[in-house]
Amino acid sequence: MTEQEGRAARPATRTTAVLAVALVAAVLLALLPDVRSTWQRASAAVAWRTGTTVHTLRIDGVRRTYRVYRPAGLPAAAPLVVFLHPAFGNARQAQGDYHWDDVADASKVVVAYPDGIGATWNAGSCCGRAQSRGIDDVAFVSAMVGQIRANIGIDPAQVHAVGFSNGAFMAERLACDTGLFAGIAEVAGTRVTTSCTPAAATAPSVLYVHGLADTNVRWDGEPGSGVAKVDGEPRETSLTTWRDLAGGCGPAARRDDLAGTTQVVRTTWTCARGRAVAAITLSDAGHQYPGAVDHPAQDRALGLPAPSTAIDATAEIWAFLAAHPRQP
Repeated sequence: MTEQEGRAARPATRTTAVLAVALVAAVLLALLPDVRSTWQRASAAVAWRTGTTVHTLRIDGVRRTYRVYRPAGLPAAAPLVVFLHPAFGNARQAQGDYHWDDVADASKVVVAYPDGIGATWNAGSCCGRAQSRGIDDVAFVSAMVGQIRANIGIDPAQVHAVGFSNGAFMAERLACDTGLFAGIAEVAGTRVTTSCTPAAATAPSVLYVHGLADTNVRWDGEPGSGVAKVDGEPRETSLTTWRDLAGGCGPAARRDDLAGTTQVVRTTWTCARGRAVAAITLSDAGHQYPGAVDHPAQDRALGLPAPSTAIDATAEIWAFLAAHPRQP
C-alpha cells in the first residue's frame, strides 16, 4: 500500500469505529430500562430477604427506622404483627427480649419492630420526647405497614399491633385512630389518648395483659408511681368501650388458674363478626412483660420487678390474635 493509499484508508477506519460505538450505545440505551428494572428487582429482593432487615421512612421530615423479621417459608399472604417497644427500649431490644421471632418461625408470621423517637411513643398525653415534640407516630406506623405490604405478601385480615408499657399505650392509640388492625394486644398498658372514636366496622379484637400489682401503670386508672406518673383510663372502662364497639358480645367466659403464687384470671367476651374482647390479669405481677428475657441489672436501675413466669405473654397473645382475623 502506498503512503497515499494509507492516508485514504485511515478516515474510513475511523468512521467505521465511530459507527460501531454508536451502534453499541444505541443497543445499551435500548436495553437500559430492562437492566434498570432487573437491578431494582434484585435490590428489592435483598432489602426484604429472609431473616432480619432494617428499613427507613421519612415522616414529616423525620427519618424513621424499623426492623422486619421475615421467616423462611412464608405463605403467599402471611400475618403481620407490629411490636411496639416500651419506653427506654428500641426495636433491637424488643426483637431480642419478647420471643416474637420464635412465633414468626413457628407460625410463619412477619414481625415488624419500629423504633420510637427518643425511645418513646406519642400515645396522646404520654410519653417523653415523642409526645413533647408532637411526633406523628400514627402516620409512621401506618406508613410502615403500607411499605411492608408493598414488598411482602401480607394478609390484610391478619394485621395486628402488640405493645408493652408505652408501646401498649401506642397500640391503643392505633386502635383508636386507624382501621388497620384486626387485633391489638397490650401488656401493662392504658389509654392516654385525648379521644377514641374508631369506626365500629373496623374496631379490632382486643386483649389486655396486666399485673394487678403494677403501680407504674395501674389497672384501676389511678396515677402511677413511675417517672411518667401515667394517669390513664381504667382498664375496665376501656374493655367496656371495645365491647360496645364490637357489638353483639355475649356474657363473659372466665377461667381461673393458679401458677405458683400467682392467680391468673382469663376473661373473654365473644362478639359479633368473629371479634373478641379479653383480659388476662396476674394477681401479684408488677410492671413487666410476663415470660420476657430477664435483665436483672437493667430492671434494678429502672425500679422494675423481674418478669413473671406465671404465663408466656407472647404465646397467649399470639393464640388470641391468630384466632381472630378480621371478618368481612
